[in-house]
Amino acid sequence: MSTVRTGVAEGRPARQGNAGPRKRGKERQRYTYIENLRRRILEEWRGLPEPDARDRCQSVGEAIHQLVRSLGLAELLDEEQIRTAWREIVGDFLATHSLPESMRDSVLTVQVFQPTVRYELERNWKRRVLEKLQQRFGKTTIRDVRFR
Repeated sequence: MSTVRTGVAEGRPARQGNAGPRKRGKERQRYTYIENLRRRILEEWRGLPEPDARDRCQSVGEAIHQLVRSLGLAELLDEEQIRTAWREIVGDFLATHSLPESMRDSVLTVQVFQPTVRYELERNWKRRVLEKLQQRFGKTTIRDVRFR
C-alpha cells in the first residue's frame, strides 16, 4: 500500500491509500468549522456581522421578479397589457379615438384625439372604464384614469 501525504501540513497524520472515504464526514466537519471561524474573524475585524451565504440564495423566479421591480419594468408590463386590452374594455369606437399613453403611480393617462370624445369619456364613461380596468388588473394596479 502507498502512503498518501494529505493532511500532514494541517497537523494530521498521514493516512493510508484506502482510508479516505471513511474520513469524509470529519473533513466536512472541519471545513464547516474553518468556514465558521473565518466568518467570525471577518465579523470581528469589520465590526459588522458577515452576511450568511445561505440567506442570499433565492430562486430564479424571485430574482427576476426583484430585477423587474427594481428597474421599474413592472409598470411597463402593466401598460402593455392595458394597451392590448383597451379595445375590449372601451369598445371599438372609443378605442379608435383614444390610446392608453402611460401609467405613473397607478394613474393611467389616456390620450384622446377628439375633444368631444374626451368630454364624453370624462363625463359619462370614466367610472365604467375605471371599474373594468380595476376588475381586470386589480385596484392596486390602477387607482385613477386621466384623459388628455
